[in-house]
Amino acid sequence: ARMASNLAGVQGADDSRNDIVVRGNSPLGVIYRVEGITIPNPNHFAISGSSGGPLSILNNKFLGNSDFFSGAFPAEYGNSTAGVFDLKIRNGNSEKTEFTGQIGLFGAEFLMEGPLSKNSSASYLLMYRKATLKAFDVLGLDLGTSAIPNYQDFAAKINLPLNKGGNLALWAMGGNSNINIMVSEKTDPDDLDLYGENTKDQRFRTAMMVGGFTYTKPLNEKSFIKSTTCINLEQQKSNHDTVSRGATWSDVTTNPYMAYNFNTTRYSNASSYNKKLNKK
Repeated sequence: ARMASNLAGVQGADDSRNDIVVRGNSPLGVIYRVEGITIPNPNHFAISGSSGGPLSILNNKFLGNSDFFSGAFPAEYGNSTAGVFDLKIRNGNSEKTEFTGQIGLFGAEFLMEGPLSKNSSASYLLMYRKATLKAFDVLGLDLGTSAIPNYQDFAAKINLPLNKGGNLALWAMGGNSNINIMVSEKTDPDDLDLYGENTKDQRFRTAMMVGGFTYTKPLNEKSFIKSTTCINLEQQKSNHDTVSRGATWSDVTTNPYMAYNFNTTRYSNASSYNKKLNKK
């Protein structure tokens, strides 16, 4: 998304999200595809009905050659009104086993790839990444909030060449994330949270996964058949508790829906749930 914003007519929404604005169209008009299949929002902490987020589940270490269309896209991308990101998962190294790993401010990741057998060119690729921001809390560093985001994601692909030029690829990718902004746990009423609403406890959960297999078979020198079967899963959950400090015992006795707890009253508990299951 950051690289695509350098193209003409393409720009990002703001520095906190990686939404793509193409020719002034809404970021909702951008379609993400993996291995020819349209996928849900590939971002951690995704908001329902959006196509961007603060942190991408996609990782350039497992991506192969990918196409980005900002206009005049082919007919197969007919559901798009703004742009298309057509992503490919690369094959693993079929000659030798390789490892790579790194740790940074926002996460640690590990990737392994190599041949499945010495007697064939079949290969595998596995990648996993997990947030390391919890270390700040352990070290006692103040980030302006007690809410520590947690996330993890993965990608995997097994590539199996077949006889007569055929190929079968099994692949999957996904991730989940969560963050809890708990205002009710603060004992000092003047202690404000920079990133949350100081009248609410907020809990966010998101998850997505897409996986399947792709079969490719050449028919002759000029044509081939390619079939992909996959399953898409997407989930967003949000839970909000309204918090009021300084409540009296009479407030609790007159309203059975109020829970008194150490000078903190929780009024309502409204949750929303969205789960999407697509089969193609």
